[in-house]
Amino acid sequence: GNGEFDVEVSEQSPSIETSMNVDLTLRKFTGDFGFVISAFYNQIDDFYYQQDSGFMTVEGEQELPVLAFKQDDVDMYGIEAEVIYQISEPLKATLFTDVIHTELSNNDALPRIPPMRLGLVLNYQTQDYSGELSVSHYLDQTDIGPLETPTEGYTMVDANFNYYLDNIGLESEVVVFLKGQNLTDVNARVHSSFLKNVAPLPGRGVTLGIRGYF
Repeated sequence: GNGEFDVEVSEQSPSIETSMNVDLTLRKFTGDFGFVISAFYNQIDDFYYQQDSGFMTVEGEQELPVLAFKQDDVDMYGIEAEVIYQISEPLKATLFTDVIHTELSNNDALPRIPPMRLGLVLNYQTQDYSGELSVSHYLDQTDIGPLETPTEGYTMVDANFNYYLDNIGLESEVVVFLKGQNLTDVNARVHSSFLKNVAPLPGRGVTLGIRGYF
């Protein structure tokens, strides 16, 4: 092509990552009410990551992102939680959330860290059919690294319905299913994706099919 650009390369011997990890988990599974709550802290020395370094112009028009591999000390900590309640024999509700925070030695955040998520899943299960409704809300991600852009939050609504032709529930060999994804047709962009600005998640979609096991 006719484009011209300079690439500066600095040689530096890589260091080996070393880490200290602490995980605490509390669980309850008996009865109609259960939960799993986990907290973690990771302190990592010489952590490898890809840092945005701007854009490179090719042939005077197209701009391509430039990513540099770097090493730095980083602290990561967060919480994951799931609460399950069997409302009735066929109906179960699950609440969940997760959040992670990162901090480099210069107090910058690591790039492409997912935002906090909150969600609710309702499951209805019988021998003849089952259904699930899932609502997940992703908060805005504004805790970003250098040259990163913030990502707007969104709420994703998915649902599915299964009908068991031989009426034996989850062990059924032939199932007619209807699945809906992103039912509210939101413009959803994944902060952890390198392509978030050009490739959002798929819009509303509905699938009808039959699944068999032989």
